[in-house]
Amino acid sequence: MARVIAVTSGKGGIGKSNFVLNVGICLAKMDQRVLLLDGDLGLSNLDILMGLMPQKSLDDVFRGKVPVDHIIVETDYKVRLLPASSGLVDWADLPEEKELDLVHRLMKVSGDADIILVDTSSGTSTHQIAFLSCLSEIILGSNDEPTSVTENYSLIKALKNAGYSGRVGLFSSMVPDYVSGHTLFKQLSTPAQRFLDMQADYMGPVCSDLCLDSDITERISVV
Repeated sequence: MARVIAVTSGKGGIGKSNFVLNVGICLAKMDQRVLLLDGDLGLSNLDILMGLMPQKSLDDVFRGKVPVDHIIVETDYKVRLLPASSGLVDWADLPEEKELDLVHRLMKVSGDADIILVDTSSGTSTHQIAFLSCLSEIILGSNDEPTSVTENYSLIKALKNAGYSGRVGLFSSMVPDYVSGHTLFKQLSTPAQRFLDMQADYMGPVCSDLCLDSDITERISVV
């Protein structure tokens, strides 16, 4: 079975989708078979970042129109995409039976992938925690805004209360340099270890880059 990794955060706007896309592309260049799942059903954007306009999405799967393997999109980036559709109900608001059904369908198509990266919605809702708890690997993204750090701590606490025993990684997003990235990691990992007995592994920083902002704006205007 494929290695399924969810990338999430307690607060939105920290660059999850860019992290998922670029890590996926790097893994594909290392000859890994990568499938990206746009799990942010209310605000999907992996397709936009790749300049794609999928004809079918998870909405069609939920409505029973097509099986999940029929919506997979081959891309020029050597990764495959399971697209969502902006405006759908958020993943966290899905009925539990649909959520579990999607997980089961995903496992059926995982034989054609080595790694599945799931770009989830942000937050700490009950359904979000239930979904994350099904996976053995979670990566949290955080920037240095106090609300981002606080919400991610709340997310780790919710996972702890749910009995999560898998691996938790963390990347520092939109930081000015490597030192700032590690400092941010310690701000979150130290209290998580001390008060929650939850270990987080440092995945490294994603430093701020003005070129990325302009590229995204240009991509959105083209799509």
